[in-house]
Amino acid sequence: MTTEERVKRVETSFKQLIEYVNKYIEKPRRDLLIDMFVIFKKRMVLEPASAKTMYHSAYEGGWLYHTVNVIRLALAEAELWESNGANINFTKEEIVMAAIGHDFDKLGDDDESYYVPQTSDWHRKRGMVYDFNVNINYMKVPERALFLFQKHGIVLTLNETLGIKLADGLYDDANKAYFINYREGGRLKTNLPYILHHADLLASTLEHEEDLSIGK
Repeated sequence: MTTEERVKRVETSFKQLIEYVNKYIEKPRRDLLIDMFVIFKKRMVLEPASAKTMYHSAYEGGWLYHTVNVIRLALAEAELWESNGANINFTKEEIVMAAIGHDFDKLGDDDESYYVPQTSDWHRKRGMVYDFNVNINYMKVPERALFLFQKHGIVLTLNETLGIKLADGLYDDANKAYFINYREGGRLKTNLPYILHHADLLASTLEHEEDLSIGK
């Protein structure tokens, strides 16, 4: 993909993100979200979605492209679940908010990036094109996202909180207690985490296949 094509993709993805926010997020949270975007905009359009080419979208603008894909697919997946009789006890606003937040931590914090360019040629040749910023405080992936939302005054619903926290599904051992719980009443009472995880997995898969097809 040429630089011009990559820039065009970033511009299109950012436009799509704002359209989703304007369509689905109600005031005052919409305004608070846009205010947070102002702080993170440079990183939103430059950060990758992952550090390694064997994952997905490990290039400038990858975070934004992936996030828009997850929003689109989560909305479509919710329709699929609903058409098959699944319980949809959450709103489209909650879907979009959780999808935006599921990887927001990968932008870092207010002052530091989460990823930095890989300086080791040995690692780069093996597909590890980004490294983790040692100047940022270590936090679990969803925990930083939840912290950032509350820091910027954005109150999340329980559905959104669970969606963001559990977006990695059983790939994160910390989520097992939520997904594998056989006590009476222990099962998740919202299907949003399942839907968001499936959308994230599908988006990651499609992006990885796209990366392979263009020789990224």
